[in-house]
Amino acid sequence: MLDRIKALFGNSTTNSKKQRNLKSGAEAEIRARKHLEDRGFDTIDTNVYSRFGEIDIIMLKADELVFVEVRQRTSTSYGSAAQSVHIYKQRKLINAARYFLQQNPEFNKYYARFDVITIETNKNNLQWHPCAFSLDSQSEYQT
Repeated sequence: MLDRIKALFGNSTTNSKKQRNLKSGAEAEIRARKHLEDRGFDTIDTNVYSRFGEIDIIMLKADELVFVEVRQRTSTSYGSAAQSVHIYKQRKLINAARYFLQQNPEFNKYYARFDVITIETNKNNLQWHPCAFSLDSQSEYQT
């Protein structure tokens, strides 16, 4: 009976871990957004969802529209935060950005690029990778 209840409602340990991860991810995105705002970027939107995926932050500076992917890691056991932005993730982000631009044609006049912000929490280290890839990227982002 207990197994059935856990199956229906989930394991509270798993749910609390997910909640901690969501909170930690939201805090990382706030930190990343503040980092770019301090450098003159204006926030257009955050957590933009589409059937292609989520764009963490969309920012504007001068004639550039910047789609920002924020990656955080507490450990490098499974690779660094930068390594997690592999070619498949890039394709999802590119498709999500194209969809955003279709839905918001007023932004088509800007040059679009993708920045990656990585946060290694065990080192309290934030790294900004501007122009990590573009809408026309055919090759994998190199860390």
